[in-house]
Amino acid sequence: MVFGKKNLGNYLSKRNLLEREICKSFISECKSIEELDWRINQPLTSFPGALTRFSQLFNLTVDLHFVSSNSLHEMAQICRDLNKLNVDNYFQDVPGLISLIDAQRNLKFVLFKFSFNIKKEIYEGLSNALAKKDTINSLILRGSVGVISHSFLTSLNNLKYLTIHYECENCEAIKELQKWLGNSKFPDLQSLDIGNDLLCFKELAMSIEKTKGNIFDITAYTSNKSAENTGKLLKAISIHCPKIDYLNYKSWTSLLMNCRNLVCLFLHSLNKNDDIGDELLNILTKFSPESLTEIKVSGYWKYSIDTFENFFKSYKGRESLHFDIIDDYDGEHITIGHINIVYKYYIEGIILCSNLLNYVRLKA
Repeated sequence: MVFGKKNLGNYLSKRNLLEREICKSFISECKSIEELDWRINQPLTSFPGALTRFSQLFNLTVDLHFVSSNSLHEMAQICRDLNKLNVDNYFQDVPGLISLIDAQRNLKFVLFKFSFNIKKEIYEGLSNALAKKDTINSLILRGSVGVISHSFLTSLNNLKYLTIHYECENCEAIKELQKWLGNSKFPDLQSLDIGNDLLCFKELAMSIEKTKGNIFDITAYTSNKSAENTGKLLKAISIHCPKIDYLNYKSWTSLLMNCRNLVCLFLHSLNKNDDIGDELLNILTKFSPESLTEIKVSGYWKYSIDTFENFFKSYKGRESLHFDIIDDYDGEHITIGHINIVYKYYIEGIILCSNLLNYVRLKA
C-alpha cells in the first residue's frame, strides 16, 4: 500500500487515536497492573486510573525508541516498588529513566540493551543512578562497553548474577571495564557470564577470588588467540568455585579435582592444530567427578581410538553421558572409527546421546 503525505497523516492520526482508546480501556479495566511491556508512544501515566493501577507495578520493560523521558519521569512519581527493570535501545542518558531508577526502593533485576547506532561517548548519569541501588542482585548488560561508565560495579556488593556482553574494538573502553571489574567485590556471586572478546580474564580471576565460593555457572568467551591470563582465571575457578556445575571453557586437572559438583563441561579450541585430545581425555578419565554427565569437546583436536574408547569405558556404572563434538566436525580428526565407538557405547547405555550418532554408518 502506498500513502501520499495527506493520506499518511490521516492514517497516523487515526492509529494514534485508536492506540489511545485501547490504552485507556486497558488501564480502566485492570484492577492492578504488575507487569508492563511499554513499547508504544502513548503517555500511559496520564490516563484515568493510572495512579492506582501502576502503583503496584513489579516488572517493567521499556523501549526507549518509543517511550519519552517525560513519560518515564511521570511513571517515577507513581511506581516505586519495581523488582525487575528491562530497558531496550539505550542510546544516551535519559533524565526520566534515571529518575525512575532513583525512585525504586527494592530493585533486584536490571537488564540493559544498548542501541548499536548510538554515538560513542561515555554517559555518567545511568552509572550514577545504578551505583545507588545496592539492592540489585542480577545485572545483564548487552553493549555497555564504551557507552557508560562501569564505576557503579564497585557499589553492587549484593550481586549474584552478572552478565556483560559486547564485541568491542575500543581498547580504552575495554580498559575502563577491566579497571572497575577488578576493583569490584561480589562476595555472593553465583553466576558469571563475560563474553564477546572483552579479554578481562585477570579481572575475572580477581573477582572470583573475592567470592564466598558459591559460583555454580561460569561462561568466559574469547576468539582472541593471544588472550592473556587464562591460567590465572582457571586457577581461580579451581580453587574458589567448588560448587560449579556448568563451565564453558578450556579446563585443567586441578579444576576437575576441586570442582566435584561439575555437571557440564564445554571445551573449545581456537587452534585447529592443537594435538591435546589424548591428554584431555586421559585427564577426564582419571579425574572427572561423578556429577559430570555432559561433555562437549572440540573437533579440532586429535583423539586416538584407544584413548577415545578408554574414556567411555570409565563411565561404566555411572550415570549415562551426553557427549558432543563442537567447534567443527569435518571428518579430519573424528573418523568412522570414533563414530562407531560412540555408537557401541550408546547401545550399551553408557552414552545417553551424542551428535556423532547422526553420522553412524552401520555395516551391512
